[in-house]
Amino acid sequence: MKIGGRYFLGAYRALAIIVAAAQLQSFQPAANLPTGSLILLVAALYSVLKLGQPADWYYKGRICSVLLVLDLLFSGLLLFLTGGLESPFILFSFSPILAASLFLDIRITGITASFSIAAILSSHLINPWYSHLLTMADFSFLLVYFIAACLVAILPYLINTNLRQELQSKFIMTERQRLSREIHDGMAQTLSGLCWQTQLLEQRLHKMGLDLVEVEDLIRLTEDARRDARESLELLREYTGNGEFISNLRQYLQHLKQSSGIIFELRINTGQRHLTPTAEIELLRICQEALNNVRKHSAANHVTIVIESENNHLTITITDDGRGFDSIAFYRCAPNNHSHGLAIMQERAESIGGRFRIISLPLKGTEIQVVVPTQQ
Repeated sequence: MKIGGRYFLGAYRALAIIVAAAQLQSFQPAANLPTGSLILLVAALYSVLKLGQPADWYYKGRICSVLLVLDLLFSGLLLFLTGGLESPFILFSFSPILAASLFLDIRITGITASFSIAAILSSHLINPWYSHLLTMADFSFLLVYFIAACLVAILPYLINTNLRQELQSKFIMTERQRLSREIHDGMAQTLSGLCWQTQLLEQRLHKMGLDLVEVEDLIRLTEDARRDARESLELLREYTGNGEFISNLRQYLQHLKQSSGIIFELRINTGQRHLTPTAEIELLRICQEALNNVRKHSAANHVTIVIESENNHLTITITDDGRGFDSIAFYRCAPNNHSHGLAIMQERAESIGGRFRIISLPLKGTEIQVVVPTQQ
């Protein structure tokens, strides 16, 4: 469906044009309107152009809005030129709704369906070339159109063929690859050079009989920064959401244990739960960010990670016995040393339909909880 979504939509438009071509034999255009053959040719050319349109354009906000508006305007124009409810292009007018249901969320799909219904009603009643009254038969046909539009809008969701998440995953993977190259060519190289220079500086100072604590701290900080950059590169390049979330989390905990001396306890109270690749990547990144904050800022001795599932949701709770901080300031949007990292974790959770919560008080430790939906 990732590849076929665009072609499925193109095949539907082609079928709608074939049906319209068969019905146009009985279509009588107004005197100052183009012939049915010309209208059919324009609709066919438009469909061919849409077939060449990349599917991931529907993921790009402004471009997506323009495409959807163009689809609605073109379909509405066809209905307006060919008689509203009596138009041969009735099936074609469902194509914007189908595009929205395949690529976009249910709210936008509902809005698109509403505009399509309004377009066919106005093209039938308010039309200078075709004088129509809404008879009982027309009202019945309008009701059928309404039901069909609703079915077209919700059917892809019912059969789980919505493509937006797949497009989003593809878009995210492309961005991750780009970021990994930028980090490797920029920040990672700079940090490696800085680390080498500080070590060289320490050696020269040692030969001069000077042992400065500040230089040792500088070396430690650059090593930490280089390690963080390397971990980010590994996640961006290698981890693609392969269903091994638990094992990857275990590996990261083992790495933290060796570098920090903190005791990490992982409790898993769940069976097999499926996450989308995007959700898996974001969830692992949230856990890494939270655990890295524990290592850097909390002065904790013990950290407990509990993973459990209930009602098609996965809950991860990370609790430490560290120094804590005033988490109320985070919810009040007050700037502090933790706010940016916490805000990023919250954004990551919300981007995959999850919830993020943090409870912390000075000297009372910290608890972070993330709840994300799972697949059946």
